[in-house]
Amino acid sequence: MTPCLYAGVMLTLLGDAFPSEGADVSRNQSYEALAQTLPKDMRGNLDWDAAVRGGLLNPLPTIDPGVPARPPLPLDVLLDPHMPGLEVVFSHATHTYWLGCDSCHPSISVMQAGANPITMEKIYQGEYCGRCHGSVAFAVDSGCSRCHARAAAAKPTLPARKTTDEALGDIVMDRHSSANYQPAVVFRHSTHRMHFRCSACHQDVFKMRAGANEITMDTLQAGESCARCHDGLRAFGVAPETCSECHSREARNAG
Repeated sequence: MTPCLYAGVMLTLLGDAFPSEGADVSRNQSYEALAQTLPKDMRGNLDWDAAVRGGLLNPLPTIDPGVPARPPLPLDVLLDPHMPGLEVVFSHATHTYWLGCDSCHPSISVMQAGANPITMEKIYQGEYCGRCHGSVAFAVDSGCSRCHARAAAAKPTLPARKTTDEALGDIVMDRHSSANYQPAVVFRHSTHRMHFRCSACHQDVFKMRAGANEITMDTLQAGESCARCHDGLRAFGVAPETCSECHSREARNAG
């Protein structure tokens, strides 16, 4: 790992702390068994970065075999420089391990210093960092010390996530299911994230915006969207006997 002095604070660039591509530590284990062994955050959700840096996971960068990964970008950017004690150091290394640059730029944030008026209110409304945090990444109200470095000294205690809560990253898709008398599809990011980085599907296969992806049985039968992997070879195929693998329940909160 490479130390550097930034804004008067000694930081560590974690780009070279990620495991090299090739080591396979997860693909022969079930999700349930593996999840029990992985580190958790204070809410009880899986701590994906800790799992990767600890060598417990090494998800593939693409869904196409043999395509090499781009190395994480070792660039830290200081946010909120005028708020002593609440400064945020945004780690590109952490984010570019999971995602490509085009996942955030320019649709979510503009690549120009001072051009993104990020506030906690906007994040809670699902803008900027809130596009992922709270839905597929750790929730904003449980990650203060992970973004605001000096808040770590406070060691806040938060209630654990209830066992009845849906897992972080579960997405209910019901645009076409109910109309065809089928239970809704619940897409589990956590199960897929064990094997693939976010960049494997975003942005090329799926856009990172609710309602932007038209997924139908016709598109699946044509080998598109989910069927890029669910072809009966790499993962179970789209067939009558596998319906219940995806159509698992009636939709709840499928807005």
